[in-house]
Amino acid sequence: MNYIYSTLTCDNAYATYADNGNKDVPVVKRSVLIRGGHGVANKQLMTPRGVVTMINDEELELLEKNPSFQKHVERGFLTVEKREIAPEKVADDMAEKDRSAPLTPEDCENAAEDDRAAEITTSTKKKKAKK
Repeated sequence: MNYIYSTLTCDNAYATYADNGNKDVPVVKRSVLIRGGHGVANKQLMTPRGVVTMINDEELELLEKNPSFQKHVERGFLTVEKREIAPEKVADDMAEKDRSAPLTPEDCENAAEDDRAAEITTSTKKKKAKK
């Protein structure tokens, strides 16, 4: 077994494609779902620092050929291990959050550094001023 550790916010399905006969649009031949959820509150109201997905050798081989998976590994959002480790420990050495992560109060405090936080902070202030 192999373990994929993720600090991505959303689940990601990495796919391979096959020709669809005489149509120009390829169809999904096979996909592997890697769980996300880093920084997102779950049913227990916990926000995990990392998430693990267990996959077999065949799925790992498929993933290693996928350009999107390769980019996520290169950017530090995914790590492949042959053994199970606590996701929080692995996440310590990984990229913290991607652009789809929910904004936190700290993001809004640092609005000058984060364009998304600046936009939300500004739009929130405008809505309050109109009332």
